[in-house]
Amino acid sequence: MGDANSAILLAAWRDGLREADAISLFREEVYEALGYFDTFALSEQALIEECAGIGLDVKPLLRGWLRRGTFASLPLHPSINVLADFAAALLSSAGLYDGVALEGADDKLARGVVWPVFPEIARRIGLSGDYIFWPKNGASTVRPDLKPMSLETFVQRTYSCWQITPPEITAFERLSDARLKNIGRFIKKRPVAISANPYRNLGPAHWWSEAVAKPEPHEIDPVQKASFKIGENDRVATAGSCFAQHISKRLQNVGFNYLITETAPPECPDPAAADYGVFTARFGNIQTVRQLLQLAQRAYGEFEPALDSWAVPTGYVDPFRPRIGAGAFASLEELRASRDVHFSAVRDMFETCDVFVFTLGLTEAWRSRVDDAIVPIPPGAVGAKEVGDDYVAINFKVAEVIEDLQSLMEIFQRRNPRVRVLLTVSPVPLIATHQDEHVLQATTYSKSVLRVAAGETAAGHANVAYFPSYEIITGNFNRGRYFTEDLRQVTEAGVNHVMRVFLRHFTGMDQPGSVAQINADRFRSESQAAMDLVCDEEQIAR
Repeated sequence: MGDANSAILLAAWRDGLREADAISLFREEVYEALGYFDTFALSEQALIEECAGIGLDVKPLLRGWLRRGTFASLPLHPSINVLADFAAALLSSAGLYDGVALEGADDKLARGVVWPVFPEIARRIGLSGDYIFWPKNGASTVRPDLKPMSLETFVQRTYSCWQITPPEITAFERLSDARLKNIGRFIKKRPVAISANPYRNLGPAHWWSEAVAKPEPHEIDPVQKASFKIGENDRVATAGSCFAQHISKRLQNVGFNYLITETAPPECPDPAAADYGVFTARFGNIQTVRQLLQLAQRAYGEFEPALDSWAVPTGYVDPFRPRIGAGAFASLEELRASRDVHFSAVRDMFETCDVFVFTLGLTEAWRSRVDDAIVPIPPGAVGAKEVGDDYVAINFKVAEVIEDLQSLMEIFQRRNPRVRVLLTVSPVPLIATHQDEHVLQATTYSKSVLRVAAGETAAGHANVAYFPSYEIITGNFNRGRYFTEDLRQVTEAGVNHVMRVFLRHFTGMDQPGSVAQINADRFRSESQAAMDLVCDEEQIAR
């Protein structure tokens, strides 16, 4: 494999660990402690800045490389398509490029040593990884003794080499990193005796008295660790219930790169009244997971509902966006033209966002008897005529919500495999229930289903995380202080608590010099005006 080697393996050799123990160090827990998961973002930013210094915007190229998979054999050996893209960009800047694809060149560097991208790390950046180590080989033949090696074979052969010629440890500057000292601390200890108390060594976050009862309410922080960070240049998209609007507003206010793919046309006299920019695209409140899933399917031509409009006394309403704009569309042509623009914006959102924040709101919805199309409110709530019994109230079960979330993740995997998804549950109770039960029971059922579905989905996908906004607002530690007198709307103090925890863990606002830290005072001094929301659900209130 040449002179390059594994810092983990060198540290294990230095500390006298056995081969089996050294092999066991190649796992997520160790990578987390050693900072491996931070390296890609740091390297990405360094590359962006270095290229900007020569007038080259490398971000579009970088996204393209990642879509094609791993794009380097070693840190200093980019794949041939990377070199071709740089060549095309530099030739274009000099006016020497005729647009002919630079393809077919021999990727000689790929015949050299190729290090694997470990699967645990690859998943964090939307790639697939492995533990296959490729030795250097010739152009046409592969020596039998230089076949690709598994992790186990690589460690065994490396240890065998070092027993003959020990490495000069001091020559490897990386080993001076304090995090690599005493790497044997990560070796899993033998199980404790059955009679021992398994709770004895748990940290404060595991104990109600320490984590919830003793701290001041505003100090409660239920996030153990964030599985990813939102960078200052990451394009953040949001969708969901009314509560999701808080996240979009606060991200914009603290200076993050909030993605808006659907903007008001020039002829629109009042963009605010037309609800552009409330979410990334002009879809209004998306209360259920099925509603978002069907929106994606409709945008990509995979589902076309039988009924695409509701007639009202003043014109036509989009059943799937019943409260956009200041009033009804004057004609079907106008409605459908607006929808075409909207679908393009939705596709743009799915394909270009770096982070997608989805706030799950409800399990109750209205389903078309004709084709199972889901609408956020019943047609009668907006004065629609001649829809009769076409729609029926439904209440999604937990298995259905999990399945819909899985389908959404599959769409992202096809369209934007690098995306990181943050799921959260709205703490706002139902304004009313159509189920034959008390609204308090209906709310508890709905939020419980959504919480379980979000947690199960996050646990099953490396690029999906759950954020506990629901727990922060509804937790009994705050003695109900985070709800207004109607016990539904969230107070500004509650939203500030949620966003404070969110920004701390997912954006690194505590880091000196970050955009969030610079704008922290503005975040804390936001006015009550930022609390104004557009909620479709209020349309059903009597």
